[in-house]
Amino acid sequence: LQDFGGNSILTSDGAGNLTTQKTLYPAFFAFKDSNSNVTDSAFTTAVCNVETLDTNNGYDTSTGKYTVPTAGKYSVSFGVFGKADGNSRAERIIGRIVRERSGASDFYIGYADTDFRDNDGRGSVLNSTTCYEFNVGDVIYPQVYVQVNAGTPSVIGETNYYYTYIGAYRIGS
Repeated sequence: LQDFGGNSILTSDGAGNLTTQKTLYPAFFAFKDSNSNVTDSAFTTAVCNVETLDTNNGYDTSTGKYTVPTAGKYSVSFGVFGKADGNSRAERIIGRIVRERSGASDFYIGYADTDFRDNDGRGSVLNSTTCYEFNVGDVIYPQVYVQVNAGTPSVIGETNYYYTYIGAYRIGS
């Protein structure tokens, strides 16, 4: 098994015995614990305000942004739950992970999309996992885009369920 850079993560001796070549180091995990309204048809940072893990104190619960403290390859996962209010329909919901480098939002590394424009829909949970190499000081965070036919869209958060979340593991030594 290899990562996206072609580096071995697991190897087998042919008899079914696996050897780990890379170690996964938990970096951080945070989730959103309550609902919040967002602007219709605009990307909004999904601030995950409850931190359950932050190995090197890189996550900021007030901004929802993680500043990478150690350069390397990371496996990053996120989920966002976008929803239309009770009297409207969602037309499109998009989730993505943004990477900022040197203060500029220059790259989107994870992406998920639900398109309801030809069907009725109220909401959707979107999840994505990606692997990417980061530099020290890179900043990553989830964004959500909710387009509705009327009313006010929202991002769903809950204390007992991880509807909207972000987390990462650093891969390697």
